[in-house]
Parts: sequence; C-alpha cells; structure tokens
Amino acid sequence: MKLFCPIAIALVMSIPAVHAQNYGVKTLPAPAADSLSFRINKGFNLGVSLGGSYVFGRLYEAGISPIDNKMYLDPARRSAFLMSTALAIPLSKGELGGSYFRKYDERGHVYGPVYFVPYGLYLVATVNLATFHDAMGGGVFNQRVDGGLGLGYRLNRDLMLSLTFEKLSIRQPRSFLFDYAGQIIPVNGQPLTALDAADNSYFKTNYFSSLAIKLIYLFNKPQP
Repeated sequence: MKLFCPIAIALVMSIPAVHAQNYGVKTLPAPAADSLSFRINKGFNLGVSLGGSYVFGRLYEAGISPIDNKMYLDPARRSAFLMSTALAIPLSKGELGGSYFRKYDERGHVYGPVYFVPYGLYLVATVNLATFHDAMGGGVFNQRVDGGLGLGYRLNRDLMLSLTFEKLSIRQPRSFLFDYAGQIIPVNGQPLTALDAADNSYFKTNYFSSLAIKLIYLFNKPQP
C-alpha cells in the first residue's frame, strides 16, 4: 500500500503534463511555410534579460568603523549583475533568416496563420524589475525607473544577445560626508556609530549611465 500511493500520485500528476504537450506551437520548415499564403510577421516580443552592467562614474560606499567610530569612504564596484524586462522590436525583415511556426490544438491539429520570427538585429528597451516594483508603490508615472535602449541580435526563436545604454539609480553618500572621511561624526555630542544607506540625511539616490551586455529570453508564443 505504501508503494502504491506514490505510484498513483505520480500517474495522476503525469496526466496533465502529457495533456499539456498536445497543444501549443509547432515549428515549420521554410518550404512548408512558403506553401501557405497567409503569414504574419511577429512585430515585437517581450522577454526577461540577465547580464552584467558597468557604470560610468565613481561610486563610493560609506560606513562607520566599529573600532574607533571613524567614518570610512571606499571606492565601490562599478559592475553589477542585473535582471530586467525587455521589449524587442525587429529592425530587419528576415534578411538574416528566421523561423516559422503555427498553433495547434489539444488534438494536435495545426490551425490559423503561419507566424514568422525574423532573426538578426532588433531594437531593445529594458526596464529594471526591482526599481519598477518600487515605483509601482508610489505611482509609476511619478517615479524614475532604471532602464535603457540598445541593440540586440536574435540568435534563434527564444534567445537574443543585447548591448544597451542604461540609467541606474544607486544610493551614494551626500557630499558633506566626504569632509568627515577618517573622522568621527558628532551627533548631539556623541559619535555616530552606524550609517544606513536608506537614511536620506546621509545618502541620496544618484542616476548613473551604464553599459550592459545581456542575454534575453523571449516570450514568443502566439496568443490564441
């Protein structure tokens, strides 16, 4: 009985998975696609991008030494790993190739038009997920969000490489803190013992230009 239960559960769980494989999209070879008259070029794609970014400009991190309560200012890393949403719009019409596909139903029958995904150059716009989420809390149209524009090269139906020029929001020490480098910061006659980057009295948000190289996974399933 103990052995039967896991097997039964596995069989039940596998039924939806097998059924889910019976509908979706099907890739077509070019000759088969050319034989059909009604084709639709996919005009744009949404996706998720992952990659590295390098900031143009000096960055600093500030803190208080636990030994003597003196403030220190150290150069911060100018590179970071980012996750962003991406919008990709083709600049070519398939001169560098592409792929064709059609939708098919739960019975495995194809239907509807042929969709064409061009490869090659794309215009890419990105928005940083973390700052977009924070901006939504205060009304996205009243907040700045991190993001940028650039070019992408579509490798296949799902993946693209991109190079984008972006603006990033980074918390930095306020200018007066530089005067206290290596010194104790007095507060009401007592030395300051900690600095919090979220404290607007000592830190502010600056926007820096950056260059990012990312790999984009594209959501390209046609809508029913």
